[in-house]
Amino acid sequence: MDTIEVETKACPRCGQFTFLTVSKAGYEAWDNGRGVFIQVALPELSEDEREMLLTGYDPECWDVDFSFEEDPLD
Repeated sequence: MDTIEVETKACPRCGQFTFLTVSKAGYEAWDNGRGVFIQVALPELSEDEREMLLTGYDPECWDVDFSFEEDPLD
């Protein structure tokens, strides 16, 4: 399997970039607008890694911005 290293978007919270190694064919199927869902195109990535490609959020910053001790709607 041919792989490539891709740079994620900058994290909206901390500004850091991450590099991920992914399958070339899967990345091209997802990135080139062929309509392939990221979880289908790149099953080797974890949820966190896919989120970094989609939004840039790293897991720690995601937890800070989107974890709530209590239900925010209460």
